[in-house]
Amino acid sequence: MKQKTLFIVILLLSTIAANAQISITAAYKPSIFNVEEEINTENGVSLNVLYNAAISDHIPLSIQSGLGFHYIFDEINRNDLSFSNIFIPVNIAYKFDVKPTFSISPYAGIYGRYVVQYETTRRMQQQAPVTTDLLKHNPDKFNRALVGSQLGLMLDIHKHFKIDISYGFDFYKFYKGINYISALQSLSIGIGYTF
Repeated sequence: MKQKTLFIVILLLSTIAANAQISITAAYKPSIFNVEEEINTENGVSLNVLYNAAISDHIPLSIQSGLGFHYIFDEINRNDLSFSNIFIPVNIAYKFDVKPTFSISPYAGIYGRYVVQYETTRRMQQQAPVTTDLLKHNPDKFNRALVGSQLGLMLDIHKHFKIDISYGFDFYKFYKGINYISALQSLSIGIGYTF
């Protein structure tokens, strides 16, 4: 029984690997959060490597996963903010072939991300800028490991070029114990190439 199960698992993984594609995407990815009733938006960019594995040749359903780097930067009250994190998405996508050279793939999934850097640089008149590493200065105030969900739409053009639009939101807040600041949300618009 164990050998039969192992054989089925290996066969399934081999089938998925044979139908796999790798793509690289660069995106504009601002982050959004609420402070009391006010919506705040911070600029951001991301670079993603995505592994897209079709389940079979007969079903246009695929599993997507990979690795991404997201960098947020902005200026708030004369302070320069920089915030970077690594994230791993896991999505399920369904592909609709509109034309031989054009397809649409809506997807949904979850992601995990880990904040690797969060700094502010205060610029004062006639003084050198002062940079503070907030993760080291106040380590107990932040959740560095976060989990969230995302929805997206991928447009494949001529099989190699793609446009990726997605919206994601964290399940809980980056800032611990600060009730008036909401969990982070993000909107991503990117272009990519599939190998």
